[in-house]
Amino acid sequence: MSDHRITFRQATALDVAEAVPLIYSSGPDVCEYIFYTAQKGGAQAFFAYAFTRAGGELGYDNHTCILRDGKVVGIGAIWSGRKTFRFMLADIKKILLFFGLIKGIGVLIRALKAELLIQPPKKKEWALAHLGIDPVLTGKGLGSQLINHLMNAVPIQKNEKVVLDVSYINPKAQKLYERLGFKVTRSRSSALTRKKYNIKVPGHHRMEYL
Repeated sequence: MSDHRITFRQATALDVAEAVPLIYSSGPDVCEYIFYTAQKGGAQAFFAYAFTRAGGELGYDNHTCILRDGKVVGIGAIWSGRKTFRFMLADIKKILLFFGLIKGIGVLIRALKAELLIQPPKKKEWALAHLGIDPVLTGKGLGSQLINHLMNAVPIQKNEKVVLDVSYINPKAQKLYERLGFKVTRSRSSALTRKKYNIKVPGHHRMEYL
């Protein structure tokens, strides 16, 4: 039974306060591994900067909000692999502007290492990512509604597929994706760590909508 209080809309830069913690919740270990620096702090500081600027994977224009009674309670993104190169250029620019050249290069190196674990979508793939629901409202079907909305909102062709990545330590999310028709097609363990900051990235499953 649908909840008439649920609506969807394109995210805007003004959603930053609600959106950033939700995006971060989709993969905090990976986020901190890539973006944490002693000078700038945790990943959410960069996310706030990147989200309020259009373009790239983290820009507000790449995200859709789910609202309940007009309040943002979830967020997610889906994009075609045809945008991968364009997104990469936009993200590199944001990283260098936010972190500076020296620290920015370190961030970019860690991002490349993380991409060996969580690969960008290929040309005929759609990436479903940055999925976050207000923890007070988890278990109420909002995640399923958000994913279905995102997948129905883009022109997926018959020869294309939707992919996502889920952490080994998030079996609850994996079960949700399986209920929606996703299957694990590849699993990769992880050796990504930043011992100085006690950051360790778990392995991930790649899942495809079949």
